[in-house]
Amino acid sequence: MPRAAKFLDIEILGVQEVKYELLNGARAAGNMKPVLDDVADDMMRVIGINFSSEGRRGGGSWQFLSASRMRQKIKKGYPPDILIATGALHDSMTQRDDPDQHLQVTGTSIELSSYVPYAAAHADGTGRLPKRDFTEFLYSDQERWVGMCETYLLDAMGGLR
Repeated sequence: MPRAAKFLDIEILGVQEVKYELLNGARAAGNMKPVLDDVADDMMRVIGINFSSEGRRGGGSWQFLSASRMRQKIKKGYPPDILIATGALHDSMTQRDDPDQHLQVTGTSIELSSYVPYAAAHADGTGRLPKRDFTEFLYSDQERWVGMCETYLLDAMGGLR
């Protein structure tokens, strides 16, 4: 059989480079822990803002303390701020490595909670306590965290945009 004449030779440039960039992106996607650690730190920063603004971040506010509770706090030498007495709840949700904090960051998730016994009662409210959700996040917070993850992946792929 006679050999065919060669009329056309096509070489696609950049295929190997793109292959490596995609492989680097896949590796990064398989371990998001570095960026999720940053997201966890930002979550704790936002929770700190929720405490200092007494729930006014994003509109509204937490129910004010009753006059009797305010008197009790002042008598004990506690600050007048809502949800701040000893600072244990605040610190457990805003200070990395606080002894009352449960923080677990993996390659795919973040778990943040408090071992302070009254944390859930304040966050969810009870028949006696009003709900004061100190972990309320805004849509803009979620968008920022998604952006952080996207940047992490794009950077791993050599900054493709």
